[in-house]
Amino acid sequence: MDGGMKRLSAHSPPLRVTLLRGAASLPFVLVWVFATAGPRAIVPVRWGLHLLRGALGMVMIGCFVYGLKRMPLSTAYTLYFVAPLLVAALSVPLLGEHVGPRRWAAIGIGLVGVIVVLRPGVDGLISLPGLMVLLAATAYAVAAITVSLLTRTDTPQAMVVWFLLFMAIGAGLLAIPGWVPLHAGHAGLIAGMGLAGALG
Repeated sequence: MDGGMKRLSAHSPPLRVTLLRGAASLPFVLVWVFATAGPRAIVPVRWGLHLLRGALGMVMIGCFVYGLKRMPLSTAYTLYFVAPLLVAALSVPLLGEHVGPRRWAAIGIGLVGVIVVLRPGVDGLISLPGLMVLLAATAYAVAAITVSLLTRTDTPQAMVVWFLLFMAIGAGLLAIPGWVPLHAGHAGLIAGMGLAGALG
């Protein structure tokens, strides 16, 4: 999926790739929803958190695609590996979870490890693309925290559907200025990206 987004980023701005990512996955997800749970499963309870997740998804995918276009995939992945560490750190102030000294040490070692891995290419860390990938990782971490909150009231089906829908709508509206027609030759790539995204 990320390889597909990188290829599309050579021809489309990040916001349009974000729109395509959400819109292309939605049909596959809806088939899964109707086959396993029915339409009632997607009725949302906490609209505000769904909107927040959609906005965070737009930031996450848009910033990640911006970075992918301008740096090697391996470098982008290395930076993005910060996300799980941020989830653990943010769970303390946002969810009230307890993180013991060992987990804090693991988080610190992980962050140092990311910097060490990037040491041969420090420019990737301090450049705008590198910072955008770090922002994407931060958005991912906050979105993961909202999932923990939504699971108390909403179904997994609702979380996935509204995440994709709000992300696609938001990115689509922002991508309207300067819109150019899609290349017909990218249809298979977009469909494959959508399927890969729907499968997780």
